[in-house]
Amino acid sequence: MNNTIKILTLMLLLLGILASGCTEQNTAPENKQSDATGIHDEVLVTSTGGSFTLAESRAILNISDDAIDGNVLISIDELTSPPTVPGISFIIGYDLQPNGFEFLAPVTLELFYDDMTIPAGVTEEELRIYAYENNQLTESSDCQNFLTINSVRGTITQLGVYWICGPAGSSSGHSNTSGGPSGNHSAMYRFQVDTLEVVETHTYYPDEINPQSETYRIDGYFVWDPATYVRFYEVQLNSTGPYPATLRSLKWSDYQNSGHTSPAGWLLFEDHETYIYGDYKFYPGYGQFVTIYNNLRGNFPTKHGISVFHIWDSWDVSPSSIGYVEPSVVQANIKAMKEAFYEWTQGWSITVRAVT
Repeated sequence: MNNTIKILTLMLLLLGILASGCTEQNTAPENKQSDATGIHDEVLVTSTGGSFTLAESRAILNISDDAIDGNVLISIDELTSPPTVPGISFIIGYDLQPNGFEFLAPVTLELFYDDMTIPAGVTEEELRIYAYENNQLTESSDCQNFLTINSVRGTITQLGVYWICGPAGSSSGHSNTSGGPSGNHSAMYRFQVDTLEVVETHTYYPDEINPQSETYRIDGYFVWDPATYVRFYEVQLNSTGPYPATLRSLKWSDYQNSGHTSPAGWLLFEDHETYIYGDYKFYPGYGQFVTIYNNLRGNFPTKHGISVFHIWDSWDVSPSSIGYVEPSVVQANIKAMKEAFYEWTQGWSITVRAVT
């Protein structure tokens, strides 16, 4: 009798285990794509908009000042599990949250890819950015391909899941089995430089013994060890100090005469804007010829880098000249230039993305 009870008890336990396994359900939403590589980024966007480089420089959002009313925290996660759509190759995807958030005006989304991840038979010219929602792909408008920098740019109107996709097995165009448009594997890495290297230059004409003019210049550089076979750098200036970081050239006397209380002069790009430069090549979409070799004025010959800020001026120091400037006045100007330079560049750093 006891054995019969034990057997019945075991049978009931087994049936309970099997029943619980059979009733387990997958409650994940059908369109949920949260599998990520660990690359996560987020940025608080205000009503002023701006250009935002995210996900280790693999995505750029350009948001106009009329696209958001108030503030929104935008997050981005790289996806690792592409959906299955017949005839479509999924290259790389991102989940931008909050999902479904609608912009008041269209914004630009640019996604970067590694050309070694493109399957044989898929052409870079046919890659597009697609929104993926409810198992449907919708191509972003105004898609542009930039083969030199391995990116696709398109216009979006809301946040959600976006993939770079292309038609599978296409025979037109060129295949990427050789590793990209130039036949070279494209790799990228990102790093930050926090130290501004300062170089002072003091020159006299025609010489120090018999000068007719005296020129002083103070330069600030961000430099780094060269990347091997670098194709281009993407740089972004950052500032935690009282003044925004800007690429600037400033003549001291012009600044004094202007009456400005903050640095003024030639600007190339502002704090948190992205600038791309490379090896004497034209980069579509950036509208310029750029180079990595002429930014250091002969300084730091074993480094790559960029001159970000310099102040300069010249004075007539010939006593017989009508425009003669007293040495004490020159020294006072040089002292003021140094103080202004270090005040304005306080807290500056640079984020560099190298593509090789």
